[in-house]
Amino acid sequence: MKKIILIAVILCVGGLSALAIDVVPSSSKSIKNYGIGILKIEQPFDVYAEPNEKSKKLGHFSLQNTKSAIIETTGQITPFIIEIPSQKDYFVTIYEYPSENWIKIYYNRKGDETGWIKLKDKRSFMTWKEFLYKYGKNNGLRIMRDVPTEEFKLYAKTSEESKVVDEFIYPEYIVCRMIQGNWMLITVSDSGKEYKTGWFKWRNPDGKLRLFPNMKEKF
Repeated sequence: MKKIILIAVILCVGGLSALAIDVVPSSSKSIKNYGIGILKIEQPFDVYAEPNEKSKKLGHFSLQNTKSAIIETTGQITPFIIEIPSQKDYFVTIYEYPSENWIKIYYNRKGDETGWIKLKDKRSFMTWKEFLYKYGKNNGLRIMRDVPTEEFKLYAKTSEESKVVDEFIYPEYIVCRMIQGNWMLITVSDSGKEYKTGWFKWRNPDGKLRLFPNMKEKF
C-alpha cells in the first residue's frame, strides 16, 4: 500500500506530463477536417468567435494539461490533432488562410467547431505540402494504415498512367525527396534490405493524406 501511495506522490510531483501520451494521426480518417494546413502552437491560447479580442471567447487551452482543457461552451475537449508533450509539439488544423494577425482554426478534434486565435508568428503556419516536405525530409515518413497494400507502388512520373518502377512490401522508413502537386518523390527502405525510389501519391484528390511525417526525429 505504501508503494502505491509513493508512486502516486511521485506522479503528482512530476506533473501530468508523466502520464501524457503522444497523439499522432495513424490513418487518413484520424483527421476529421483537413482544412488548408496546420499550425504549431507553442503557448496557451484563447479562441474567439471573431478575429477580435472583444468578441465572445469560445475557450481557453493550456499546454500544461491538454487532456482536460476547460472549454467554456463545449465541455472538456482538445483541439490538437498532434500532441507530443515530450517535445512540446502541439498542432491544430487551419480553416482558412491568416487574416492579418488572426487565424481561424478547428478547435476540436472532431473538426466541426471553428474559432479565431491570434497568430503570434506566421512561420508557425504551414500548408499540408509545406508540412509534409519539412518533416518528411528531416524525420522521414510513414504510410497511413488505411492505404491498401496493393497501392504500395512507385511510379516513374507523377501519374498512375506512367510506368511502375518498383513495389514495396514492408516500408521500414520513407524519406521525402521532392513534391510536385499531390505526388512525392520518395526513397523507401523495403524490409530494411533494399532502397527503392519513385513517385508516390502523398495526398488523395479529396485532400486526405496517404503519408504522414514521423514527428520524432529518427535519423
